[in-house]
Amino acid sequence: MTYCSTLSRPLLKKINSGKTLDEIGAELCGTTVKNPRKKAIRLIRELLGQETLIEHAATLKYDLEMATLGKREKSTRTPLPKIEAETDTDYDLDLSQFTAINVIRELIKHFSIYDLKKAIATIEQEQEKVTE
Repeated sequence: MTYCSTLSRPLLKKINSGKTLDEIGAELCGTTVKNPRKKAIRLIRELLGQETLIEHAATLKYDLEMATLGKREKSTRTPLPKIEAETDTDYDLDLSQFTAINVIRELIKHFSIYDLKKAIATIEQEQEKVTE
């Protein structure tokens, strides 16, 4: 049994039993961590994925809007230019419509946005290593 599965099973059990992030954080960390709620969020995100947080947001008392706003406020990156997108959502992947946004929309049907972001970050790191 791996370290991650040893941690993820009890964590998932706590989530499925209806415990909130505050309760999970208190059980996992006690008084050894400054903010046990944030630690519980990080553990769930890393071990079980962002989708689990979203799926159980009501039970966990996890505010999706505040989480998104908090990430935007902390970001030091400059905003990317806005990409104008088509409103039509029925896409076929033929070469005439081969644009990045169309391909990403098609990928989102099969993968989560979180997974796509991780994949892009991995590709960026690989390209940085090649250019060094």
